[in-house]
Amino acid sequence: MAFAVVLLILLATGVADLGRALFTYIGVQDAAQEGAVFGSFKPISEDEIVARVVQSIDYPALTAANVDVSCPAGSPNGGHEIAVEVTFTVDLMTPIIGQLLGGSIDLSKTSVGETFLSECLTP
Repeated sequence: MAFAVVLLILLATGVADLGRALFTYIGVQDAAQEGAVFGSFKPISEDEIVARVVQSIDYPALTAANVDVSCPAGSPNGGHEIAVEVTFTVDLMTPIIGQLLGGSIDLSKTSVGETFLSECLTP
C-alpha cells in the first residue's frame, strides 16, 4: 500500500506539472499571436509590439526579455512579414520527474504575420 501511494502521488504531481506546462504554453502561444497581429497593423516600433505582448497576458508574467521581434523576409528590417517569438521557462515542482527532465521545460512560440500598412520595422 505504501509503495502504491508513493507512485500515485508522483503520478498526480506529474500530471499537475504537465497541466501547468500546457496552460503556460497556451498563454505563450496567445501572446505571440497577439504580437504578430498587432505588428501586422503597426509594424514600425518594436518597443510598442513588445509592450503589447507583455500587457496582453496575465499568466505567465512576461517581460521584454521574453519577447523577440524580427523581420524574417528582410535583414535586419524591411520586408512584408513580421515575426514575434515568445519564450518562457516553466519550473517543475515534481522532484523525481523534474530531475529527469532537468528541472524545467523551455517553451517557445513564434508567430509570423504579414504587414499591411508598411514594411517591417522601418521608420
